[in-house]
Amino acid sequence: MLTVRKHDRVQVLSGKDRGKEGEIISVDPTKGKVLIAKINVSKRHTRPTGQAEPGGIKDKEQYLPIGKVMLICPDCKKPTRPKFDKLSDGTPIRVCRKCSSTVPEPKKR
Repeated sequence: MLTVRKHDRVQVLSGKDRGKEGEIISVDPTKGKVLIAKINVSKRHTRPTGQAEPGGIKDKEQYLPIGKVMLICPDCKKPTRPKFDKLSDGTPIRVCRKCSSTVPEPKKR
């Protein structure tokens, strides 16, 4: 089970963007990678595609391994690896290990 989901706020643990925070754009569970807004940005040289889009050098986010990011608890604002508990009806919920509060499902924006 994945500890982070789309629209979660995370902190990067290692690499050139260590310590930076961002929101997850997409998650690829088969490869174990996440795409974070404005983190791990590289330059992409593109050709013009007709009149609609000019060519040039554009910034593009690259995927990071899930193990290099840590969820930020919305209550205590600290990075944590959540543990999973079950409700009385059996549905799993994420719980912060530092403040023991439940981490709600991210709201779609």
